[in-house]
Amino acid sequence: KATQTKEKIIRDGEQAIEESKKKIKKEVEKEMSNLIIGGIEKVLQKMQPCPVLTFKNLLHYFPNAIKDIYFGNCLGYDSLKGLDINVVGTPHNNPLVYSLYSKALNIEYDTEDFITYKQQIERNGYLFNFKTYHNKGLQELQFYFIEKDLVQLIGRARLLRYDSNVFLYCNYPIKQATIV
Repeated sequence: KATQTKEKIIRDGEQAIEESKKKIKKEVEKEMSNLIIGGIEKVLQKMQPCPVLTFKNLLHYFPNAIKDIYFGNCLGYDSLKGLDINVVGTPHNNPLVYSLYSKALNIEYDTEDFITYKQQIERNGYLFNFKTYHNKGLQELQFYFIEKDLVQLIGRARLLRYDSNVFLYCNYPIKQATIV
């Protein structure tokens, strides 16, 4: 039988909420990490034995990764010209980037337009499924930035001047790519 007290037990609910948020965040991070590692293992099985360009935080997963060239840091590097390379990943920006560019370009949007949905897209001569915005202006910005960043990494092989191959492992088809 529970003992009864005259005092009330008061617990600060905010601390409990914060603890719960931390626990959920930790579980989500663990799940995302498992998904990323699973995807990386699949790519490693298919990958060609040549230099790898990817995200800075994923370099340690790839034995052939080039440590100083990655998404967000690839302009001007010429050391891979003429070499076959692997490019791994689909670069995405923080939605804030799309918001700022939208304002600058007078693209109208509502806050709820920043929810992404998996949908069938036709672009660059391909029909594919991709998680993107319903708002066509935001979608166009997202695709522009993805294409720009992929083309920059792919360009490290200097395909216009050299006979080399780029093996692209991402879920976004680039116009010049041959899908195998």
